[in-house]
Amino acid sequence: MLEYEKHGELKTKSIDLLDLGPSTDVSALVEEIQKAEPLLTASRTEQVKLLIQRLQEKLGQNSNHTFYLFK
Repeated sequence: MLEYEKHGELKTKSIDLLDLGPSTDVSALVEEIQKAEPLLTASRTEQVKLLIQRLQEKLGQNSNHTFYLFK
C-alpha cells in the first residue's frame, strides 16, 4: 500500500505483488512498478527496494506452524 497526501487529504493506493517470489529480481520489479506508478519517485527507489526485499525474505522462510481453534 502506498500512502500519500493530496490536497491535504491522506490517501492510499495498493500495488499488486502477487508474482513476488523468493527468486524475483527486486531491481527489475521496482523499475516495473515505477514505470506504472508515478507516485514512486526516484528518491524513494532504495526504500521500496528494501521493503520488497524484506517481503521476499518472509516468503522464503519455511513456516511449519500448526494452527488450531482455541477458545
